[in-house]
Amino acid sequence: MNHARYTVTILATLALLAGACLDVDTGDAEMASTAADTPAALLPEQRYLMNDKSNRCAGIGGGSTTIARAIQWECNRALDQVWILFPQDHGELEIVNANSGYCLAVGQASPSAGAAVIQFACNDRGEQRWRRRAVGHLTVFQNVNSGHCLSVDRGLTTNGAGLIQWHCRDFYRAEEKWLEVPVP
Repeated sequence: MNHARYTVTILATLALLAGACLDVDTGDAEMASTAADTPAALLPEQRYLMNDKSNRCAGIGGGSTTIARAIQWECNRALDQVWILFPQDHGELEIVNANSGYCLAVGQASPSAGAAVIQFACNDRGEQRWRRRAVGHLTVFQNVNSGHCLSVDRGLTTNGAGLIQWHCRDFYRAEEKWLEVPVP
């Protein structure tokens, strides 16, 4: 999907929550008979993603609305820390930043462990697709393109530490686990 389509989709999500439907192709709105008509598994979810090791939230450096590095920062309810999880085919997700409308992606579609995680214009490619794995009450996000997991670089616990992809382990390390906190 492209950036403009996600902007409309974000608006459609807000309209749905208000009891209306928005056609993402035409932009036309109409009242929904009920939100229950849409299966919950297909609805986007707004979340803060809090790292289990650092208790800091995933966000975008400087709140950028262009291509930029994903980092962790003290959870402060800033819009760049709000992620919209859009269900896709095969149980995959596209994770879109609410501030920019850009997708969480592995830089340059790298298959390498340690590659930077960034936000990039949504393009419906594997480096922007993630599989959600439940680990108790926490979540691990595994990149579809590389098979690696979303992690904090070197397990750092400081503000500004970059997000990377790293080898998924059988017993996931704390820096690979995320608490999905619903946005009020």
